[in-house]
Amino acid sequence: MRKVSLIKLFLVFCLTSGLSGCFFDDEGSGNSSINVAGTWRASVIVESCAPQDVCISAGFEQGRTFNAVMNLRQDGSNVEGAYTYEGSGINADVSGRISGQQLTLNGNVQNPFGRATVNLVAASSGSILDAAVSHNVTLFDGRSGTVNGSGDFTR
Repeated sequence: MRKVSLIKLFLVFCLTSGLSGCFFDDEGSGNSSINVAGTWRASVIVESCAPQDVCISAGFEQGRTFNAVMNLRQDGSNVEGAYTYEGSGINADVSGRISGQQLTLNGNVQNPFGRATVNLVAASSGSILDAAVSHNVTLFDGRSGTVNGSGDFTR
């Protein structure tokens, strides 16, 4: 009789342990594996920008470096905050999500030169966010272009 009770106890333990993974999984609960809340800084280099006339007008020439700052708040896997290029007039409200070790942010900005999107995808590696940044720029005169850059953000 004691042997049957131990087997039942073992089976119940295995079953509840297995099911707890279904109910307490981080993905389903909105928890994320990285914490990005706080102020992040990087030197973001413009790797490509086209067409050249739009890039020059918007100040995004290839090879130019910007000091970028992100001030982020996090609630589980949801992230929001601000993305800024210091001294450039680019200051966008951004929002996005964390999935595993990856942060994705999107936002828009409007200023005297026109409009731009801010799209960032970053992989977390300890205290560094290795980021790819892109912008779709539309100047006040209707011309538009695409900017791609990268930088390592640190707190």
